Amino acid sequence: MMRKKFEFRDFFAKTRHKESFVANPSRYSRSLRSPARKDSRIVITREVRKFAADFKNDIHGIREMVDAVGSFELIPTTLARLAYGRRTANDIIATKKVPSIRRRVKVMQDYDFLIGCTDMCDALIASFHAKNIKAVHVRSVLDLQNALKLEGRGFMEKIMGHNLPHSYVRFEFQGKEYLADPFTSDLSKRIVPLNKNALNLLDLLTKVGKLRQGRDSWDKKIGLYSFSNFKKDKRLLQ
Repeated sequence: MMRKKFEFRDFFAKTRHKESFVANPSRYSRSLRSPARKDSRIVITREVRKFAADFKNDIHGIREMVDAVGSFELIPTTLARLAYGRRTANDIIATKKVPSIRRRVKVMQDYDFLIGCTDMCDALIASFHAKNIKAVHVRSVLDLQNALKLEGRGFMEKIMGHNLPHSYVRFEFQGKEYLADPFTSDLSKRIVPLNKNALNLLDLLTKVGKLRQGRDSWDKKIGLYSFSNFKKDKRLLQ
């Protein structure tokens, strides 16, 4: 007997009332299904506009918005792999919750979260667009905030130590470019200004295949539609 194909949307249609990271039906749009390549994850909805409107249109307001997205609650759940890449920015902002996986860090004798940066970055990009601020999704296995500070002999070897793919937001505000990371717990790395050398470095990393940029995580240049894409992404970027 042929095994019935698992339908993610059908599963959550029965259990979404139990999951805090799934928005109420009246507040979610096209979530919980496999996204098509042509779909956009960052459609500017009423929910997105309402969230973005709470922050002033200056650099301090922008920083507050990045911090607000960074404060979305990470929910450790066995369903995180199923939910990965399925929700739109609207639904992430509506719940202010991000399903994730906890992993043990032996050196720290503590736990941190493995996934969540992709959701936060797409929610932030949608919020930027609601304010008419240009922003794109950046994907890399490198610790870009530290990489931008390094230079000199052996530079490329020094920045290859990071081994997990991570998402960032590159945005332009008042004639200057910045790199934002709402997922990091290091507040000094939440927003990093990009000077000419930093921009040249990002271009170089793109050319050598260590960095990709796209509209959002569903852009074909990024290609994160499910957890299997996350695992494949790790192999491709290393």
